[in-house]
Amino acid sequence: MANRQFNGNVAPGVPDVAFNLYGEVDLPPWLAPGLTLTGRAIYTSGQFYNQANTQRVPDWTRFDAGLRYTFEGASGKPVTVRAIVENVFDNSYWASAARGFLAVGAPRTVIVSATVDF
Repeated sequence: MANRQFNGNVAPGVPDVAFNLYGEVDLPPWLAPGLTLTGRAIYTSGQFYNQANTQRVPDWTRFDAGLRYTFEGASGKPVTVRAIVENVFDNSYWASAARGFLAVGAPRTVIVSATVDF
């Protein structure tokens, strides 16, 4: 703006901290051959919603957990089945406050997919 009223303020929709941690563990073949456990933690610190820095969106943390199972299909080709639960604890949060819009975080969501090589 011409009068520079927002100079020195924090840009809206920009958190100070955004932390994502993902990991996976292949279970031993004697226990469950082809099975992998996956997990993710996402943390985003609070952020301002407006240029005046008077409205703030709180910080949030989300946890996801999943499984991946790979095996040989009937055709002898690899098949991978995945299942993931996003937002395991069904927390409510604002996923983004960018560009003047608030985006609501998704509720607990289950995603299942399969990949077949041919």
